[in-house]
Amino acid sequence: MSEVNPASGFCIEFGAAVTALLASKLGLPISTTHCLVGAVVAVGSVKGGKSIDWSLFRNVALSWVVTLPVAGGFAALYMWLLHFTIPARYA
Repeated sequence: MSEVNPASGFCIEFGAAVTALLASKLGLPISTTHCLVGAVVAVGSVKGGKSIDWSLFRNVALSWVVTLPVAGGFAALYMWLLHFTIPARYA
């Protein structure tokens, strides 16, 4: 997504760790993967923004948006199938 050297790698890890720590202290659910991707984009933006592969970031962000509805659809389908295979007395 962006070129990473040791100094920027440290900044990425530190930023993601601080974000995860603060969110945990506030009781917010958070994904460390989202924190890391956000930190990579933030460090790349500070470097000038030209080193960020925005098409790759778009694909990652799109996968985040699509994951929940697709997982919900599979869960609904599975429950619908179970509704017809398990007798009512066991439900």
